[in-house]
Amino acid sequence: AVIAGAQPHRGVAAAQVTAGLNAIEMMAQPQEAYLLHGVEPELDCANAATTLAALKKGFVVSMTPFVSDAMKAYADVLLPVSAHTETSGTFVNVEGKWQSFAGAVAPKGEARPAWKVLRVLGNLFKQPGFEQISSEEVRDELAAAAASLKPSNEMSWRVPTKLSTPETAVTRIADVPAYAVDSMVRRGESLQSADERSVATAYLCAATAADNGLQEANAVSITQGCTKVTVPLVIDEGVAKGCLLLATGLGETAGMDLENTTIDLAQAELDKVGS
Repeated sequence: AVIAGAQPHRGVAAAQVTAGLNAIEMMAQPQEAYLLHGVEPELDCANAATTLAALKKGFVVSMTPFVSDAMKAYADVLLPVSAHTETSGTFVNVEGKWQSFAGAVAPKGEARPAWKVLRVLGNLFKQPGFEQISSEEVRDELAAAAASLKPSNEMSWRVPTKLSTPETAVTRIADVPAYAVDSMVRRGESLQSADERSVATAYLCAATAADNGLQEANAVSITQGCTKVTVPLVIDEGVAKGCLLLATGLGETAGMDLENTTIDLAQAELDKVGS
């Protein structure tokens, strides 16, 4: 991302440019239009509720290999693109070595590699720098521009002087299960059936469960902002007191923010899970 200039404060070959907005700022300050590439905000964004609210205020173009009902709700235009596993490209490893690969299969239907879609959009909007006809051309042009860059793992390390104390009674810990990290693995049926973490489950220690009247519950209703989910409850002493372990990236927890939102817990019936 640094080399290609795919950051709000850097250009090609890590050139310093006028800083744009990062992802959080784009959603905190709703924009007139958004271009999404291979992302499902309701599942991939830390502050999903805030993100979805911002998208509803703008014109949204989503470049995606998949389509879902949630996507249809916030996207004005859907552009079919190849999955990242099916297109040619280049990885740059930590040694600075460039490792190129060909597309695994031909794009399905009307889908095209994302870089080609972006190139055509650049041409239609009469923007400079969109003349390449192959990904190898793009790679070679970038490699030439970045030839003088030297790999470095040196970085300043800042230790916070103090830690903030959450104002809410319950703080959510949201990990991402291994098979929920992107749109590709989320749709792998064999992967989903092999991982018990693919089913949303709430974990509390006994003390936190008791504080919220859940010591005898086998399911819990979780309300966070405008989002409410009901999932199975497991008592696990590995979870810190005052914390709720509830994975993100899952359909059952889609649209939930991860921070700055009060969490309310209530006992629920197991047969109502998923409501």
